[in-house]
Amino acid sequence: MRGHLPLSLVMTVMTSILIAGCNDKKDNIVLPDYLSSAECERLDGTEILVGEELGMPGQLWCFGDTLVISDVTPEFLYAVCSVSGDSVISGCVRRGEGPGELIRAGYLQKSDRNGILLFDDMSRRLYRYDSLERFIHPVDTARSEIIEDATGGYLYETPQGYVGDVHYGDGHIMDFIGKNGKKISSFGQVPGTETGSDVQPDFYMAYQAQFCSSPDGHAICAAGMFHDWLAFFDVSSTPVKTREYFSSGPQVEASGSGENYHLRTLPSTVSHYWSMAPWRKGVYVLYIGATETEIESKGYYCKILSYDWDGNFKGAYSVGEKIGSIASSDNGKTIYAVSFPEAYPESKIFRYDLR
Repeated sequence: MRGHLPLSLVMTVMTSILIAGCNDKKDNIVLPDYLSSAECERLDGTEILVGEELGMPGQLWCFGDTLVISDVTPEFLYAVCSVSGDSVISGCVRRGEGPGELIRAGYLQKSDRNGILLFDDMSRRLYRYDSLERFIHPVDTARSEIIEDATGGYLYETPQGYVGDVHYGDGHIMDFIGKNGKKISSFGQVPGTETGSDVQPDFYMAYQAQFCSSPDGHAICAAGMFHDWLAFFDVSSTPVKTREYFSSGPQVEASGSGENYHLRTLPSTVSHYWSMAPWRKGVYVLYIGATETEIESKGYYCKILSYDWDGNFKGAYSVGEKIGSIASSDNGKTIYAVSFPEAYPESKIFRYDLR
């Protein structure tokens, strides 16, 4: 059991729900009342890629004028295309256990030298590509290293080491890992939960969260998938919480034993944060904030929320398209989005230009 949903399962859960229509300072908690009162600027999407070039696209990243998409096929794990939607390369990074191959598609991070860091959570191996070109067209095996104490699905490099999500721990949901690959401490307690020495894995199934890193690796944003929790951390040294938004815990059923744990959504289950798009000055977060019943009765509900890396709320946008993953340009002026699986006859990628 892992303390997160893998990319393929994230998209499956999203489909079933949405296609139906540290130094933790408690006084930094802010109730997100603005979500119901904030004025939303309407963004109209432009289709930049429609067709069979992509199979079942999942997560999305933007690297300059290139989009990288997790697009798992029997042979490959990623696809790439230009931001204009042409020059599609459907096979990128071979699936497998041989040299340079990955077992499972991981989350990408742009390195400070314009390269790519890619973590395979099955092998616990972090791959370092010197450039995007080496990622797309490898001429040799990427440099890699095993991060021994990285047990979850996310891993981001910071100035002092790494931050990863927790597989099974003491109630905190993130690990601070040194450059030697050894865990230093845990952080990121969700308000209202308990910490201790023996927190069961079903806790981590219920309190699953997504993470992203600022491009310079100095800040981390974490967001709950089924609990309304959004938190920002300064990780330039020992992790310190800088801002936190929280309103409710998860309404799900998590059960199991040993390595077999299961998560079941309920009619009362609210889907909250489903995707994150970091850029130089901040992060965009895709927010649902509705139950399956509300989605069916009121129609599709989706906002893209904007924050700076200190956690300050900067604004909200509404979109009409059925999107499930977002990415941002380096300057934050353009957002790209992948459609939900099965939401349209063919997979789509949309572009949103911000004023």
